[in-house]
Amino acid sequence: MKLLNTFLLLILIGLGITAKAQYNIVGKWQLVEDADSGLFIFDAEGYMSMVENGEISGGKSYEFNDEYDACTQYFLTPTKDASVFKFDMYVRILDEDSTVAFMGPGLVKFVNSNTLLMAMDFDHEEEGDIPAAKKEALRPKDFNNKENVATLKRIK
Repeated sequence: MKLLNTFLLLILIGLGITAKAQYNIVGKWQLVEDADSGLFIFDAEGYMSMVENGEISGGKSYEFNDEYDACTQYFLTPTKDASVFKFDMYVRILDEDSTVAFMGPGLVKFVNSNTLLMAMDFDHEEEGDIPAAKKEALRPKDFNNKENVATLKRIK
C-alpha cells in the first residue's frame, strides 16, 4: 500500500510539473494593444528586452538613463493556478554590487501557449530593490484592472 501511495504521489507531482512546463515565456511577444511598437523578448537566460518605435532597451547589457550600463532580468514564480505566475522585472546596474535601479512586480497569465496577459503597475515611486512585503503589496492581485493589463501574442 505504501508503494502504491508513493507511486500515486509521484504521478501527481509529475502532472503538476508538466502543467507548469507547458507554459514557456521564452521568445518574442507582440503587444496586441500597440502592435506597431510593443515587442517583448524573453530569453532563456532570464533577460528581457523591449522594442518600442525601433529602439531596443533592456537585455543583457544596455545604457540605462543615458549614464549606466545595466541589464533587465525577469523571474517567473509559480502560483496555485498552473497558468498564472508572479512576474518580477529587475533593472540592475552592472557594477560590482549589481545594484537594483528599478523593480517591477506583476502577474503573467498564459491564456494558451501563444497568448498571455501581463498585469503590471508601474505607477509606484519606489526605486531600487523593494522589500518582499512592499513588492507583494504593489503586485496586481488579478487581471481585472484593464489599464494595467496587456495582451501579448507570441511571434513565430
